[in-house]
Amino acid sequence: MFQSDVLVERRLTPSERRKAPAVGVFAGRRCELLRQLCHPVAPAAFLKHGWRQRGLAVHGPPERFGPLSREMLHGLSLPKLLRDTPSEQISVWLSSPTGGNESFKTADAEAAEKCYRSGGSLYFRAPAQAADLLVTALSQQVGLSFGALYADGAPRSEVETFASRAGNVTNWHFDFMENFTLQLSGRKTWRLKQSSVDVPVRGCTPQWGTAGAAVASAAEQQAKVHTQHARGSGGFEPVPPSDFWDDAVEVTVEAGSVLYVPAGMWHRVECVEDSLSINISLMGQAWADLVADAVRQRLLTHTAGRAPICMRSVADGRRQLAGLLALASNELASLAPADLLP
Repeated sequence: MFQSDVLVERRLTPSERRKAPAVGVFAGRRCELLRQLCHPVAPAAFLKHGWRQRGLAVHGPPERFGPLSREMLHGLSLPKLLRDTPSEQISVWLSSPTGGNESFKTADAEAAEKCYRSGGSLYFRAPAQAADLLVTALSQQVGLSFGALYADGAPRSEVETFASRAGNVTNWHFDFMENFTLQLSGRKTWRLKQSSVDVPVRGCTPQWGTAGAAVASAAEQQAKVHTQHARGSGGFEPVPPSDFWDDAVEVTVEAGSVLYVPAGMWHRVECVEDSLSINISLMGQAWADLVADAVRQRLLTHTAGRAPICMRSVADGRRQLAGLLALASNELASLAPADLLP
């Protein structure tokens, strides 16, 4: 089942299609979302062989999303979804004459709908009710646990809506989130390839480099980050040569398909026909942040740790730091796993 190192694709048999569980709320409980999305792959098998390792595409009947669409996504009515979005601004993508996309944002849902009718594609957050169910259930079921929340209890993850017009292309990039796409209507063709970066701390969007100085600067910063963390002798190229994509894996998703794309996997998406999809973007707290926060709290119990940075020379600053680093080392050595996970 999991021989491929990029993508495992599964098309349900007629019997499996009949048994495909619907994605919705059952008896007032959180739904068994991972089991529903991976069906017929068992959640345990996905977590062991797929999660954060390789993509998974499962093609099921469109009606599997029926309860979700009816109860939380306004029956897939675009005007209603636009009016119910938590997004302060809706992103609009327009195909440019030179290829690629030009984008802008608007806070006016009616204006966004007019842009869509004129051929633009839209990107905005899904209704809060749907995001609450999908993010909460899936975060817990893949093991993100308390790390799925910020300190104030707000979720780190979100659910985005893509209302895409035929011909729209999102060029090669990779994300720092773990992504589950639910294709609600229409078809899209994805091309996928592993990158040389494990667990990226942010996404890589090299196509930004053609859209002005500000975004070019962002793309440059992304390249610097990932060059430091690339694995293997090949290193990392923010804009790989054209033949790099020759062996990319291709998969077409349609209404009823679920596609999981791990963080750090290159992908290019072309909309074959007008389509609507939602994307569950999962993010969690890094172990480094948990450990660093614990050491910080320990250092704040010391006078030297609470003292402001105040030095008369670089040598004086380094002397103070030497003492503080010794304190940090002692505090780190005194910590046990049970202190951080009581």
